[in-house]
Amino acid sequence: MISLKGINLDELGFELIMKDLILDLEDNRVIHYVNTEGEDFLKCFIESNNKIKRWLIFKVNHIVLHYFFSGTVLFSEVLLKAEGNFIYIKDMAQTSGEIEYIIVSKKEIPKVYLKKLSFSYIETDYTPYTKHLIKLNEICASMDMGK
Repeated sequence: MISLKGINLDELGFELIMKDLILDLEDNRVIHYVNTEGEDFLKCFIESNNKIKRWLIFKVNHIVLHYFFSGTVLFSEVLLKAEGNFIYIKDMAQTSGEIEYIIVSKKEIPKVYLKKLSFSYIETDYTPYTKHLIKLNEICASMDMGK
């Protein structure tokens, strides 16, 4: 497990409500969440060992997500261009289910994580829910572009 520079948190400080699974391939899993204000977040599996499963959680930038779904950028760009200057890490113990959160600057994201997330959007790899998310995201991205 890669050691990360960040601030440990007991909890996220906001509630995330799972909407649906977007991508579920052998080594890549991405899930769509919203918070109580309706803001969109993605949670993606990044690594595990025999003790811990690690996930990255970040607030979506709809314009960059639009470019990902249109095939213009890789998923790693969606992460790097996430809203704000930081992301959350969720470490979950495999046996006890105990959870630890770490807030990490986007500048501290390990290159090996970015390499793992350097995949393109290929429609056949994604769940049926993704089509709904693409339509929703197009609306949000067009509103963001109009600002």
